Amino acid sequence: PCSSAVFFNCLTASPSIQFLEEAKIQALEQDSQIERYLNILGQQAKSNNIKNNHCKMFFLTPDGRKPVSLNNISTSFSDIDVISISWKDVAVIVNNFSKKCKNEFVSHVSKQYSNFILNHLWR
Repeated sequence: PCSSAVFFNCLTASPSIQFLEEAKIQALEQDSQIERYLNILGQQAKSNNIKNNHCKMFFLTPDGRKPVSLNNISTSFSDIDVISISWKDVAVIVNNFSKKCKNEFVSHVSKQYSNFILNHLWR
């Protein structure tokens, strides 16, 4: 049997920008999952007077594939961008950060995290 974990974070990056991140680790996409998440993000943005074009949803998977349920969305928030990224993309970003970071400890931990992603999450 395969284990699965799903991490879901709805974050406010600034008072005028919001994004939602969905990370898949050995977990299947659920029916209407993207639509549900777009509704959550869109409703939160609406309550904070943030326009949909200032919202982004990141769909993080091992291979950076597009969400299957993206094709069947019927929500008033369907104009929110859904951006597919891979764990390798994250590892590259974290690794680049580790090279530029001036704090030696943070740089070291970032590099270790990048290596962990490449060795265990991205395949």
